[in-house]
Amino acid sequence: MSDEPSADEEVCGDSYDHDVVVDHEDADGIQWHCARSECGVEVWDPAPITEQ
Repeated sequence: MSDEPSADEEVCGDSYDHDVVVDHEDADGIQWHCARSECGVEVWDPAPITEQ
């Protein structure tokens, strides 16, 4: 039995938004994860590069 969703299943982050929980945020970016246990995604979003 596979945990992979089939092509016609709704997928968190694809068919609907993640339930974002921010773990860490600073000037370098944001670390967050999805609160849905079946999703399990963890993401590091770097801060946008700005010219000074």
